[in-house]
Amino acid sequence: MARILFIRHGQSEGNVDIDRYAKMGDYAVGLTDTGWRQAVAAGRFLQGYFFGEEVQKATDMGRVRQARMWPLVYVSSYIRTKQTLSGVIHGLTSTDLGG
Repeated sequence: MARILFIRHGQSEGNVDIDRYAKMGDYAVGLTDTGWRQAVAAGRFLQGYFFGEEVQKATDMGRVRQARMWPLVYVSSYIRTKQTLSGVIHGLTSTDLGG
């Protein structure tokens, strides 16, 4: 079964100060510290969501084995979306990032 999960970028500098879009250009607006924490939290959520989830996958021999299925990720070229992906990856791969 295919699933599509959408994750919006974390809080951006433009969410806090709308003038940042004009000053920096929309593509260059990054995440705030809160946005980074939101991205890491999303990664931790996904870690729990995918952990232990197994799907059946056929082998060349026609036998069925269990395999973990991880998602394909699509991200725009905007800085805040790339930063969000980085935070999500940190949340997926770390149990304790500290402060």
